[in-house]
Amino acid sequence: MVYILDTQPTETLSLAEYVEYVENNVDPADIDSLEEHAWALRALANNRTFVLDEYHNELKACWSGVSVNENSPQSIVLARTRDFLIRSNIWVPVPESSVHTDFERSYFAYDLAHDHNFSFVSVGYFGPGYETDLFEYDYATVQGYEGEPVDLVECGRHQLKPGRVMVYRSGKDVHIQFPPDQVSVSLNLMCRSEDTRTAQQYIFDVQNKTISRGAGDIASTRLFLIDIFRTLHDDNTVDLLYQTVCHHRCTRTQAFALNVLGEIRPAELEKFLSSAKSDALKLSTLPLVYGSGGRDYSGA
Repeated sequence: MVYILDTQPTETLSLAEYVEYVENNVDPADIDSLEEHAWALRALANNRTFVLDEYHNELKACWSGVSVNENSPQSIVLARTRDFLIRSNIWVPVPESSVHTDFERSYFAYDLAHDHNFSFVSVGYFGPGYETDLFEYDYATVQGYEGEPVDLVECGRHQLKPGRVMVYRSGKDVHIQFPPDQVSVSLNLMCRSEDTRTAQQYIFDVQNKTISRGAGDIASTRLFLIDIFRTLHDDNTVDLLYQTVCHHRCTRTQAFALNVLGEIRPAELEKFLSSAKSDALKLSTLPLVYGSGGRDYSGA
């Protein structure tokens, strides 16, 4: 399950020192390495001034029109390297009686059981922190279609309280976040890997232990665009989809393209089927899920 660390290192790191430490010591592809060095994010959290300074800088960047923040206002990127992304997430309480309640719960991904296609470390920085229900499963055992049964194992409810560090495994850990009682801030170290370009993220129905739908990710962005080609297409579209079936490195993308090709050019179906790989053929018969590419549900 999620690795939880409650030790309190006395060392305090600046953002620059933390970035240097991570680059020199952490292997983004090794979960053991991520856990071994998770204490360093806690040492960064001991720095009680830098986050507010970064928020000031972000506002100034917005004034001048040079902000490069690619996420929602909830998430502020603090630093990025080839292998890592470091950011802060802001979590707000949601009034039960507000007319904006449903929107805000959706915006902050509250109450949604979801996984991640990258490993990351999270620490409570400010406020009481949100509570989260934890589960685990194995991404490699599912195909990713709506209603698919999943062996979800419950791992209890925990709170990302100030100073607590939690390490989430890509394609293993699932969680549901609940609104905190007061405004809270968390810090994340996110690992950037090739998996984020091919592996999908899912939203789960934990009561029925099934896949409900897709969450946002790079693969979902591709699938969404391919889905649009059911309605908007020409001969160039057909050729592009055919090349996707034959050569794209993502099997799910191949399968989705094959499904769309069969719909828009049924007379050429045999040609398309004969060109597809066996794994893509099997997946193309399933109602594969995808989510919004604009929201990656990676806040934690």
